[in-house]
Amino acid sequence: GGLAASECRRVRRGLGAWASGGKWRGTGAVVIDFYATWCGPCRQMAPIYNKVAELYFSKVDFYRVDVDEEGELANWMQIQSIPTFMFIPAKGMPTVSMGSMAEKEMEQQVAALLHSE
Repeated sequence: GGLAASECRRVRRGLGAWASGGKWRGTGAVVIDFYATWCGPCRQMAPIYNKVAELYFSKVDFYRVDVDEEGELANWMQIQSIPTFMFIPAKGMPTVSMGSMAEKEMEQQVAALLHSE
């Protein structure tokens, strides 16, 4: 599913603070998948993303944002290409990864979020 409006605001508020030079103000680690239904690589990444989300769902919040439905949010977060994955630690700077990645690589990125706390 997509982001609920309240979650959308929460993520946006946290990223607004980060974008203005502050620290991420979220409550915990977050991973956001920016995708589109027509995007082949996005469709290939979906099962990998879901599998990693299942492994870490108790420790990390996972969101999927359809850039066609959430164009304003995607523009605001300067998403240039899809898939784009944003890895946001509870404290510290988010990292952004564009394009497809192997399951192991995604798992390492998510695990790194937990070690940054």
